[in-house]
Amino acid sequence: MKIEGIEQIKAKISQDNRGVSKKILENGSETFAVDDVFISISNKNVIRGMHFQPKPFGQKKRISVIEGRIQGVVLDLRENSNTFKQFQEIVLSDKDDYVLSIPEYCAWGFRGLDDINIVTYCICGKYQKERDLGIRWDSFGYDWGIDCPIMNDRDRRQITLDEYLGE
Repeated sequence: MKIEGIEQIKAKISQDNRGVSKKILENGSETFAVDDVFISISNKNVIRGMHFQPKPFGQKKRISVIEGRIQGVVLDLRENSNTFKQFQEIVLSDKDDYVLSIPEYCAWGFRGLDDINIVTYCICGKYQKERDLGIRWDSFGYDWGIDCPIMNDRDRRQITLDEYLGE
Protein backbone atom coordinates (compact mmCIF):
# COMPACT_ATOMS: atom_id res chain seq x y z
CA MET A 1 0.00 0.00 0.00
CA LYS A 2 1.27 3.47 -0.88
CA ILE A 3 0.63 6.04 1.86
CA GLU A 4 -0.55 9.45 0.66
CA GLY A 5 2.13 12.10 0.99
CA ILE A 6 5.17 9.82 1.16
CA GLU A 7 7.73 10.83 -1.43
CA GLN A 8 11.03 9.48 -2.58
CA ILE A 9 12.93 12.64 -3.47
CA LYS A 10 15.93 12.40 -5.77
CA ALA A 11 19.07 13.43 -3.92
CA LYS A 12 21.85 15.32 -5.67
CA ILE A 13 24.77 12.91 -5.89
CA SER A 14 28.34 13.97 -6.61
CA GLN A 15 31.08 11.42 -7.02
CA ASP A 16 34.78 11.77 -7.69
CA ASN A 17 38.09 10.23 -6.65
CA ARG A 18 37.41 11.17 -3.00
CA GLY A 19 34.11 9.32 -2.78
CA VAL A 20 30.44 10.33 -2.83
CA SER A 21 28.51 13.37 -1.60
CA LYS A 22 24.72 13.19 -1.20
CA LYS A 23 22.69 16.41 -0.76
CA ILE A 24 19.54 15.44 1.15
CA LEU A 25 17.96 18.87 1.55
CA GLU A 26 18.31 22.06 -0.46
CA ASN A 27 17.22 25.41 0.96
CA GLY A 28 14.72 27.22 -1.24
CA SER A 29 13.64 24.20 -3.24
CA GLU A 30 10.60 23.59 -1.03
CA THR A 31 9.05 24.41 2.31
CA PHE A 32 10.91 22.29 4.81
CA ALA A 33 12.34 24.34 7.65
CA VAL A 34 14.67 22.05 9.59
CA ASP A 35 14.21 22.20 13.36
CA ASP A 36 16.30 19.18 14.32
CA VAL A 37 18.74 16.75 12.75
CA PHE A 38 19.37 13.35 14.32
CA ILE A 39 21.66 10.48 13.51
CA SER A 40 20.91 7.02 14.83
CA ILE A 41 23.30 4.08 14.79
CA SER A 42 21.60 0.71 15.06
CA ASN A 43 22.72 -2.88 14.89
CA LYS A 44 21.12 -5.66 12.88
CA ASN A 45 17.59 -6.58 14.06
CA VAL A 46 17.15 -3.42 16.12
CA ILE A 47 13.65 -1.97 15.75
CA ARG A 48 13.16 1.72 16.49
CA GLY A 49 9.64 3.12 16.45
CA MET A 50 6.86 3.66 15.71
CA HIS A 51 7.30 7.35 16.65
CA PHE A 52 5.20 10.47 15.98
CA GLN A 53 3.76 13.62 17.54
CA PRO A 54 -0.05 14.06 17.47
CA LYS A 55 -2.04 17.07 16.28
CA PRO A 56 -1.29 19.93 16.36
CA PHE A 57 2.37 19.11 17.03
CA GLY A 58 3.17 17.19 13.83
CA GLN A 59 6.60 16.76 12.36
CA LYS A 60 7.61 16.16 8.76
CA LYS A 61 10.62 13.90 8.39
CA ARG A 62 13.37 13.36 5.83
CA ILE A 63 15.13 10.03 6.18
CA SER A 64 18.41 9.04 4.55
CA VAL A 65 20.70 6.08 5.22
CA ILE A 66 24.39 6.92 5.53
CA GLU A 67 25.56 3.35 6.06
CA GLY A 68 23.75 0.04 5.92
CA ARG A 69 20.23 -0.94 5.00
CA ILE A 70 16.93 -0.56 6.85
CA GLN A 71 13.38 -1.84 6.57
CA GLY A 72 11.41 1.36 7.11
CA VAL A 73 7.70 1.45 7.94
CA VAL A 74 5.28 4.38 7.82
CA LEU A 75 1.88 4.12 9.54
CA ASP A 76 -0.74 6.70 8.53
CA LEU A 77 -2.45 8.24 11.58
CA ARG A 78 -4.22 11.05 9.69
CA GLU A 79 -7.95 10.53 10.22
CA ASN A 80 -8.94 12.36 7.01
CA SER A 81 -6.49 10.44 4.83
CA ASN A 82 -7.58 7.79 2.33
CA THR A 83 -4.80 5.60 3.75
CA PHE A 84 -5.69 6.09 7.45
CA LYS A 85 -4.48 3.14 9.61
CA GLN A 86 -2.58 1.64 6.67
CA PHE A 87 1.17 1.14 6.50
CA GLN A 88 3.86 1.14 3.86
CA GLU A 89 7.26 -0.56 3.88
CA ILE A 90 10.24 1.13 2.25
CA VAL A 91 13.67 -0.49 2.20
CA LEU A 92 16.39 2.17 2.27
CA SER A 93 20.14 1.76 1.95
CA ASP A 94 23.31 3.78 1.64
CA LYS A 95 23.25 2.89 -2.08
CA ASP A 96 19.99 4.80 -2.70
CA ASP A 97 20.00 8.07 -4.60
CA TYR A 98 16.85 9.35 -2.92
CA VAL A 99 15.62 10.64 0.42
CA LEU A 100 12.37 9.49 2.00
CA SER A 101 9.93 12.29 2.86
CA ILE A 102 7.28 11.46 5.48
CA PRO A 103 4.30 13.76 6.12
CA GLU A 104 3.08 14.99 9.49
CA TYR A 105 0.96 12.69 11.66
CA CYS A 106 2.44 9.50 10.30
CA ALA A 107 4.33 7.17 12.64
CA TRP A 108 7.80 6.07 11.53
CA GLY A 109 9.93 3.14 12.54
CA PHE A 110 12.59 0.88 11.10
CA ARG A 111 14.47 -2.38 11.51
CA GLY A 112 18.21 -2.53 10.94
CA LEU A 113 19.06 -5.09 8.25
CA ASP A 114 22.86 -4.82 8.19
CA ASP A 115 25.37 -5.20 11.02
CA ILE A 116 25.68 -1.39 11.30
CA ASN A 117 22.96 1.03 10.14
CA ILE A 118 23.48 4.79 10.31
CA VAL A 119 20.37 6.84 9.59
CA THR A 120 19.86 10.62 9.40
CA TYR A 121 16.59 12.32 10.23
CA CYS A 122 15.90 15.92 9.25
CA ILE A 123 12.85 17.06 11.21
CA CYS A 124 10.50 19.94 10.36
CA GLY A 125 8.44 20.76 13.47
CA LYS A 126 9.54 21.41 17.02
CA TYR A 127 10.22 18.40 19.21
CA GLN A 128 8.03 18.35 22.30
CA LYS A 129 9.02 15.67 24.78
CA GLU A 130 5.56 15.49 26.37
CA ARG A 131 4.02 14.97 22.89
CA ASP A 132 6.53 12.35 21.73
CA LEU A 133 4.34 9.27 21.27
CA GLY A 134 4.62 5.85 19.76
CA ILE A 135 2.57 2.92 18.55
CA ARG A 136 3.70 -0.55 19.60
CA TRP A 137 5.64 -2.22 16.79
CA ASP A 138 3.50 -5.38 16.68
CA SER A 139 0.02 -3.85 17.02
CA PHE A 140 -0.97 -2.67 13.54
CA GLY A 141 -0.69 -5.73 11.31
CA TYR A 142 2.79 -5.31 9.87
CA ASP A 143 5.08 -8.37 9.73
CA TRP A 144 8.60 -7.23 10.60
CA GLY A 145 10.01 -10.66 9.76
CA ILE A 146 11.45 -11.11 13.26
CA ASP A 147 10.05 -12.53 16.50
CA CYS A 148 12.53 -11.16 19.06
CA PRO A 149 13.85 -7.78 17.93
CA ILE A 150 16.34 -5.73 19.88
CA MET A 151 14.41 -2.77 21.34
CA ASN A 152 14.52 -0.31 24.19
CA ASP A 153 11.93 -0.52 26.97
CA ARG A 154 10.13 2.61 25.80
CA ASP A 155 9.42 1.24 22.32
CA ARG A 156 8.52 -2.20 23.65
CA ARG A 157 5.90 -0.67 26.03
CA GLN A 158 4.21 1.73 23.60
CA ILE A 159 0.42 1.63 23.35
CA THR A 160 -1.28 -0.36 20.62
CA LEU A 161 -2.84 1.29 17.58
CA ASP A 162 -6.32 0.40 18.90
CA GLU A 163 -5.52 1.96 22.29
CA TYR A 164 -4.31 5.16 20.62
CA LEU A 165 -7.46 5.37 18.50
CA GLY A 166 -9.73 4.52 21.45
CA GLU A 167 -11.03 1.38 19.79
